[in-house]
Amino acid sequence: MKLPLLFLLLTLTVCAGCASRYTVTMTSGRVVTAMGKPRLNKATNHYTFKLNTGEKVEVSRFSIREIAPESMRSEEGQQFKPTPVK
Repeated sequence: MKLPLLFLLLTLTVCAGCASRYTVTMTSGRVVTAMGKPRLNKATNHYTFKLNTGEKVEVSRFSIREIAPESMRSEEGQQFKPTPVK
């Protein structure tokens, strides 16, 4: 009884790692969620990825500020904000 349950838990754990989501932050501030890791085409300097809606998107690498796994995404409030000097 324990062996099939252990096998099922192991299978679910392995499959959960395959379906990762990435957060893509554009230089304009727009944030989109990509299903799977975006791939860079070095010949065209464009990243290709699928949105969480299933739509395939191609974006210039110069338009992207950050690509991070959804769990590791930096928050806007954590970024360095300089204070003006008086």
